[in-house]
Amino acid sequence: VTTAQFLALCENRHPVTGLRLTPRTKTNRRPGYDCTFNAPKSLTLLYEYTRDARLLTAFENAVQATMRDVEQAMRTRVRRQESNTDRPTGNLVYARFTDFAARPVANGSCDPHLHAHCFVVNATFDPVEQRWKAGEFAPILHDRGYFEALFHARFAQAVRTLGYDTLRVGKFWEVPGISEALRAKFSQRTQLIEATAQALGITDP
Repeated sequence: VTTAQFLALCENRHPVTGLRLTPRTKTNRRPGYDCTFNAPKSLTLLYEYTRDARLLTAFENAVQATMRDVEQAMRTRVRRQESNTDRPTGNLVYARFTDFAARPVANGSCDPHLHAHCFVVNATFDPVEQRWKAGEFAPILHDRGYFEALFHARFAQAVRTLGYDTLRVGKFWEVPGISEALRAKFSQRTQLIEATAQALGITDP
């Protein structure tokens, strides 16, 4: 994806013709949603140390496969002829960006953090009405935990196929041999968030 194409889609314009994509462009419209996929910290550190390209391929393949599932769940609203329903469309438009670092902390340093941003544009093609319309994202947002679990199941299986062990840790997993102390050392933002929450008395996730 090019910068011009991406910005056009965010502005509800066709990335090639420049014409308006969906019927309405409200001033307060939501341009899209950022679906983020995060590799376990131990896997990130393993990749940073080994530069095993197969790990990166496994990560990106798991992201791609999960986004295909998200795409199948895509819907649009139907409001014609007094209808008030949603219609499955099974298609979406998104741009994927693979990143290798977390946001910097106060001192400007960035920890390694393999993750992907899949920015889904607020547009889907309605095959019945034969036009682009805004997407109905509520069902996808409701099931985001399911899609997250799918991604991790696929990624962990692929990592095991490459000959690495995985160990279940809570809802997710880590690579044994990468110590908790080492993972914590390269998790400065998590420590900052938790410390801030504690200072403010925030206990709700």
